[in-house]
Amino acid sequence: MTTTNASADTAGVSDEQATNAINAVTDIIAPVIAAAANAETLTDSRLEVLATMAEVDYQNLDRYGATMAYGAESMAYGELGQPDQAVTKALEADEALTLSEQGKFLRQPLTGFHTFALVAAGRVAEAVDVA
Repeated sequence: MTTTNASADTAGVSDEQATNAINAVTDIIAPVIAAAANAETLTDSRLEVLATMAEVDYQNLDRYGATMAYGAESMAYGELGQPDQAVTKALEADEALTLSEQGKFLRQPLTGFHTFALVAAGRVAEAVDVA
């Protein structure tokens, strides 16, 4: 959890309580932004996806949230014809997924992200190898 210091001006709320409330909201918002960016890869500009993800503090995501975030970036880079960046993000997603509790049964979606990015970049032979 990222620690944020806050000062409470409201009577009855300590600085510690205010800080804890801000940290709780931050912990809730980061995964929501990552999920929204993942959905954007299906509908919006790929540049918007990358801009959205640039605002996310990955330290506020659990391993599965990071997997989804890296997957969104991987797909966006692949569709933009930037396969090297797509592969880098796919590898980061793989590492995050491997370390997550869900990693044992969610490796297939990650492979799908990686394959999709390679195909979108025109690297079909590599996509077949990954799949």
